[in-house]
Amino acid sequence: MDWQAIFTSLPSLGDGMIATLQLCIVAALCSLVWGGLMALLLMRASPFWLRLLNLYSGLTLALPLLVVIYLLYFVLPEYDITLSSPVVGVLALTLYYAPYIAQVIRSAIERCRKGSGKRVACWA
Repeated sequence: MDWQAIFTSLPSLGDGMIATLQLCIVAALCSLVWGGLMALLLMRASPFWLRLLNLYSGLTLALPLLVVIYLLYFVLPEYDITLSSPVVGVLALTLYYAPYIAQVIRSAIERCRKGSGKRVACWA
């Protein structure tokens, strides 16, 4: 095994790891924001928006992440919408994980509303 090739590639691998971690952090924050907004809308929206959000959640949760990435990276350019690779990555992760986060936040809020009178336990 040629260890010299690995050692000469370490700076590039380190740069790639840092870029990946940065994109993951951005995607996680975007998913948290979008999921929080979705959770609030799921609890207070009109029936039309509620159906639309449930449709989005259902479709997103039914698709594998790779299909979402494929649609954003290969299908959107067919309609003259071209996004860079990092943008596609962040957007795909945000669109995919936001419904999960929304359901977790919504169920936690509803659980605290229906609590057994121990509201402090919900927020502790």
